[in-house]
Amino acid sequence: MSEFMKWIDSYESYVENASFKGEQIVELMFDGSIEFDHCRFENCSFLHCRFQNVIFTSCEFIHCDFSNTTFRSCGMHHLKWNNCKWMGTIILETRIKDIEMVECNLRYAVLDTCKINECKLLKCYAPYIRFTHVEWKEIELDSLDLTGSEFAYTKLKGIDLSTCQIEGISVSVQDLRGVIVDTVQALQLCSLLEITVK
Repeated sequence: MSEFMKWIDSYESYVENASFKGEQIVELMFDGSIEFDHCRFENCSFLHCRFQNVIFTSCEFIHCDFSNTTFRSCGMHHLKWNNCKWMGTIILETRIKDIEMVECNLRYAVLDTCKINECKLLKCYAPYIRFTHVEWKEIELDSLDLTGSEFAYTKLKGIDLSTCQIEGISVSVQDLRGVIVDTVQALQLCSLLEITVK
């Protein structure tokens, strides 16, 4: 049995200073209360899994894969993600605070009804990512590929997208107000405002 599954099966509610490497977890359905504190995950895969009421605090994830996994009613606090995959990952009703994602793949990821605070997404590949009913503040988005992404009921006021690729994004005029973009991006957004530039 893998080290991670030993903790899950032990019904412990608190895991501290543990290190997980090379875990291969598929289709795990976990609905319990457990917190991982100051843990390290390296080269781990959690594919097609479902986590509910799980809290991650002060953890580090390196080269991990969470593709097609669902997180519901979870807590993510003080985390670092480096070169991880989140393809098709769904995050629902989750509080996210003080996290940093660097060079992660978030293609087709979904964040729905989440509260996000103090978050940095740096050099991430995130085409077709979808944000729905997301409340966020103190967000840094730097050099993201947001091609074809969707922002529904998610306000972009004060969000700086000037270093991001935003071709084909979907967002309402109301949610677009106050966004920060460069000159070229402003022209790209004209179609959303039904403006024709000659």
